[in-house]
Amino acid sequence: MVSRAAPRRSDTLFGERAADYPRPMGSWGTGVLANDQAMDVWEYYGALVEDGRCRTDIKTLIFSNETDDERPALRDNSFFWFGFAKAQLDHGHLDEDVVTVIETIVDEGIDIEDYWTAKPGLREQREKVQRDFLEELRRTLHDES
Repeated sequence: MVSRAAPRRSDTLFGERAADYPRPMGSWGTGVLANDQAMDVWEYYGALVEDGRCRTDIKTLIFSNETDDERPALRDNSFFWFGFAKAQLDHGHLDEDVVTVIETIVDEGIDIEDYWTAKPGLREQREKVQRDFLEELRRTLHDES
């Protein structure tokens, strides 16, 4: 059963498009997009690509919807960054600075301690997913240069 909760901050990323993406709310897991915030950013990016927006405009729009700062901070936004990096990867827009952010998150274990210590095995699964994803990002950057 798919339900829609009252709008959250991340739902504002979609504006009127929120209803176009029904899915179970409160989705969590160890995958790159197995989190509501990561999925919201990934879907919004794709919608902007479909609307014909350029990479620079997309980045500006997404960042301005997420924070008043120039770009979202790493702490408390690691899922945002994974969703954003995955969207860039999937649409051939991968920026080196975004890969650097993911490297920092992975190297410093930013979301590992905060979110993945409750259930045995989740931490190790999430760390593997992060390392594999980072390696995919690095390979892609290397192949593009």
